[in-house]
Amino acid sequence: MTHPLLSIIIPVYNGEGFITKCIDSIYNQGLAPDEFEVICVDDCSTDATPRVLHELAALRPNLTVLRHNVNKRQGGGGETQVSGRRKAATSSTLTATTISCPVCCPSWPPN
Repeated sequence: MTHPLLSIIIPVYNGEGFITKCIDSIYNQGLAPDEFEVICVDDCSTDATPRVLHELAALRPNLTVLRHNVNKRQGGGGETQVSGRRKAATSSTLTATTISCPVCCPSWPPN
């Protein structure tokens, strides 16, 4: 892969129910795969999130999966974002906090 223009970092914990829809929405934005990379940082999910992420990464060469050995319990912030930024091929990063994503969580924010 050439150097992408944008690195999208997605912290995730127990996201098996929404991570595929989140990833698909990113890839449906119309950018060429060599223009961006996606880095999913799994914070020790206890559901099927790791399996789902690895299946998605097998289909997309610009999708990288990182997994923490210990849950950082930071809700997508702090060390989870730092882990993604360390791996990013560019300094132009966008960190998605999945709970605030209307595709992933249409009921957020609460009324």
